[in-house]
Amino acid sequence: MKKYLFVLILISLSKLFSLEPVIINDKTESIQIGKYLEVFEDPSCELTIEDIIKPEYQNKFILSDDNRVNKGKSQSVFWFKLKILVTENINDSLILESTWPLYDVINIYYKDDDVLIKKYYGNIFPFNQREINSINFSFEIPYEIMKVKEIYISIKTDTSVQLPLKVHKKEIFLEKEKFELILFGLFIGIFLVMIVYNLILYIFIKDFSYLFYVIYEFTYLLFQLSYLGFSYKYFWPENLWFSLHSMPLFLGLGMMCYLLYSQIFLKIKLYSKILNLIFYVFEIIILVFTLLTLYTIFTPLKIINFLGIFTLFLILFGSIFVLVKGNKSARYFLIGWSFFIIGSLLVTLKAVGYVSNNIITSYPMQIGSIFEVILLSIALSDRYNIMKKEKEDSQQLALETQTKLKSEAERRLKITEIYTRRSIVEKIEKGEDPTNYKPENKRITILFSDIRDFTTISENLSAIETVELLNSYFNEMNDCIMQLGGEIDKLIGDCIMALFDDPDKSIHSAIQMREKLITFNLQNKTKLRVNNGIGINYGEVVLGNIGSKTKMDYTVIGDIVNSASRIESLTKYYGLPIIISEELKNSLKENYKIRFIDEVLVKGKKQPTRIYEVFDYEKPEITEMKCNYNDELIKTFDLYKQGNFQETIKIYKKLIGKAKNHSYLKNKCSDPLLNFYLDRCIKLQEQKEAGLLDNWNGVYEFLDK
Repeated sequence: MKKYLFVLILISLSKLFSLEPVIINDKTESIQIGKYLEVFEDPSCELTIEDIIKPEYQNKFILSDDNRVNKGKSQSVFWFKLKILVTENINDSLILESTWPLYDVINIYYKDDDVLIKKYYGNIFPFNQREINSINFSFEIPYEIMKVKEIYISIKTDTSVQLPLKVHKKEIFLEKEKFELILFGLFIGIFLVMIVYNLILYIFIKDFSYLFYVIYEFTYLLFQLSYLGFSYKYFWPENLWFSLHSMPLFLGLGMMCYLLYSQIFLKIKLYSKILNLIFYVFEIIILVFTLLTLYTIFTPLKIINFLGIFTLFLILFGSIFVLVKGNKSARYFLIGWSFFIIGSLLVTLKAVGYVSNNIITSYPMQIGSIFEVILLSIALSDRYNIMKKEKEDSQQLALETQTKLKSEAERRLKITEIYTRRSIVEKIEKGEDPTNYKPENKRITILFSDIRDFTTISENLSAIETVELLNSYFNEMNDCIMQLGGEIDKLIGDCIMALFDDPDKSIHSAIQMREKLITFNLQNKTKLRVNNGIGINYGEVVLGNIGSKTKMDYTVIGDIVNSASRIESLTKYYGLPIIISEELKNSLKENYKIRFIDEVLVKGKKQPTRIYEVFDYEKPEITEMKCNYNDELIKTFDLYKQGNFQETIKIYKKLIGKAKNHSYLKNKCSDPLLNFYLDRCIKLQEQKEAGLLDNWNGVYEFLDK
């Protein structure tokens, strides 16, 4: 009874002198003691403990009215005074703990057996100098039962001046440390999982929003580790400079990276250029003040904290803005950010001294950030799914558009191919520009074909009927050329000029043209019989663009082209549909029904040309007939070259007598070459008898084209 009466007397006396002691008994486990503190601010930062304990300064202490003292950011030294009274044996030590780990300097003073004990701690000292191995500043306080222990604490820091002070029994303190270690380990583990998860997504998806989010998560995790004191304890306990600068550095970098992430994720630029510019301005300002924290902490950190408040609302406004504008990806982002914004806002306001310390403001950012990173990861996945769906829709639309464009392009190219060469169209399809091609030498096969007596045919038809006849004729003939790899170089009236890379295919094409002509004449609505001649030559030409900038023709020129045209014109003289040059004959790889015709000198040429007939298209009996007397024709040509025309006339008459009659020409045999040579030899014999063939060498010169 006397003991409790003594305690009441002490408490009454303490109240009389304004400072009430913290009462500790056996039932006490942990107690917040902020409201038991008296506070004194020293703006000069020059007072010592010896000055503070003097009576003139004791009267300047003011009793705290809050359990969690928060003086915001200040460059003053703050002195705190408290009294502890243990009323009975508690069978344990007492631990004094501040749950705010960000002090540059925190010193403890008390008397023990009338000796003033001074303990100097803070983040400017190595971690291993701490009395208790804890992320928070904790001290063991000696006590005597029923004797008031007066304790002074001085704090000087560039961070927020807070003193959320607690007294624990040591056993309770150690249990709390274990629990908090597990809790923070869970927090760190969740963050690491989210970092790895989003990093893997970035590697596979290559979306920069994931990269900035991973950087943000990493810097934010480092900020939290610095903020909670883990980094100083486990990562750089001996690096005093970095332990002081790491928290503001990671805070600023985290804010900047999150702004960048939000800017990309929400596609701010797509919805508002002005808002996008504001984001850039904030990012630059935050980066500047973040870098300044490497030199000085107090002012830049204070500005970063204020910028943090505006950043929270800027991102909140941006997410709401784009969501209203139709960006569905902002849904989970906004929910996740709302969790984080509440916690961050409380911490930021607490840091600048606008809210007091309490249970709610202790760890709201850690809890909110866990929900935030999970929901934002879901938001990224949701955004990816939306983008995937949009991409699939876009691909489908693009495919449909591409199909339409391709069809249209093919239609246009098909039309272009009708009016120009196929190789030109193929080059255009590949994206090449044929107008830039340089001339080149090339060995090629030239085929000319035109309709016999076309003038006579057209005189019996109207202009429209003539065009219709030509179009139906060209449809058949051109197919024979193009199906065998030939190219129509040009159509000149009733004449076709075609090019072949392969000499054999030109022969096959000519044979098919003659075979198709039979079908064409049977189906010809005009009932007029159409015949044609085909001349083919082989050799080197110049291939290139011929013309002007406004009109060009990608074609071939050279002596070979002119010779091919001359050879084709010879078909009407000899009455033979297909005539080829010796150069072409010698380049053929396959076997054909070919016979020698003549050695001639065409107009414009100085050297004679040996020409041959191809007759694979003929009926079997005609083919057999020509093959049977081909050797005799060759011998007869030797007599012809010698000028023995009388003998050749006899032979040709004999062969004509054996030959079959022509199918539709009266008084003509089925081999026009025999009739041709008989008529020529008769004329040459007459010229010889008249003395006009003194220089005869067996080469016949054609003066007409």
